[in-house]
Amino acid sequence: KIYASVLSITLLYGVVHWKNIEFPLAYIRSFILMQCVTVFVITAYYSIQKYLDTTKIFKVLGTVNLFLLLLSLIVLPIPFLSDFMWYKIPISPGIPVIPRLKMFTYEASYYSLIIVPVFAYYFFKVWLDGMRIGAIFTSLSVSLILSFSLGVIGGLALAFIILFLTHATILSQKVKWNFVFTGVLTVICSLCLLYIFYPDNPLYQRIENIFSGKDTSARGRTYEAFTLAIDIAKMKSSIWGIGLGQLKELGRDYIIQFYQYSKIPETVRIPNVVAETINIFGISGLVIRFTLIFSLFFKTKVWHNYYRLFLFIFMFIYQFTGSFIFNVAEYIIWCLAFNPTVLRCFDKDRLKKEVVEY
Repeated sequence: KIYASVLSITLLYGVVHWKNIEFPLAYIRSFILMQCVTVFVITAYYSIQKYLDTTKIFKVLGTVNLFLLLLSLIVLPIPFLSDFMWYKIPISPGIPVIPRLKMFTYEASYYSLIIVPVFAYYFFKVWLDGMRIGAIFTSLSVSLILSFSLGVIGGLALAFIILFLTHATILSQKVKWNFVFTGVLTVICSLCLLYIFYPDNPLYQRIENIFSGKDTSARGRTYEAFTLAIDIAKMKSSIWGIGLGQLKELGRDYIIQFYQYSKIPETVRIPNVVAETINIFGISGLVIRFTLIFSLFFKTKVWHNYYRLFLFIFMFIYQFTGSFIFNVAEYIIWCLAFNPTVLRCFDKDRLKKEVVEY
């Protein structure tokens, strides 16, 4: 039933788009891909709900990541092996190439997005269940840092701040303030020492580039993505968009002229899923996207579980700074956020009862 409704909507857009489609083969190929992604997401949602013990899966994934992290550090000095696990593309103007951990994915920020659910699980186990900080949680934290994905790291930090401020009465009772004080002091001292002894470090340089508008990655994933999406959508229809699979051909020349590439890329894309939604499906698609997100938020009562609420806040923020419309890693996080059976140990009522009894 769920797939039938998705198929009906995509077929409706297909009928609307078809009369103005310039590249029908690309449209059909992307249409089929969207159906595959839809079937995968539906299957994943119900598999998580009915068959999968998420705690065991997170332990397995965390352990695998730990060993792969050690392997990646071993192969880092070996060029022909390190290319499989480290991303070596310049991250920002004026900053030399810094190896960023990508494991066996195609890009560092994609890898960091994949491990977010596992990191969040261990983060809440340490914070709310009093679990000791072990090798797995440490390795996941190190992996996020080595990925150097400021979008994911910033999204996680902002999601934590919002969650804590909106539920401070309960969550503050679970905080180990000595640990927090030590951690914050360590970070502040490290940043100060970094500024004193290495002021031109890549972290500060990239932050400066972001605020000065020189960071092409940050611009391309945020406001420039929306500018391109809206302008290209207007070529066909602001309401309905340009259709699936049309950007690579229809928007290619526009994007190349917009960025004035010295080296013309083979393919062009809009690295922002909300902007891409506007580009492909127009304003109507954007309305459907957020209607679906908010309706699932209320229907599944996301606020009843701190873990699910944390993932929801993170993903809601991150969708404005990255991802793409066929990104199954993003959909898995949405599936976890909208799944009432996931990690009931972090339910709000259970933790509230524990605090009251304590």
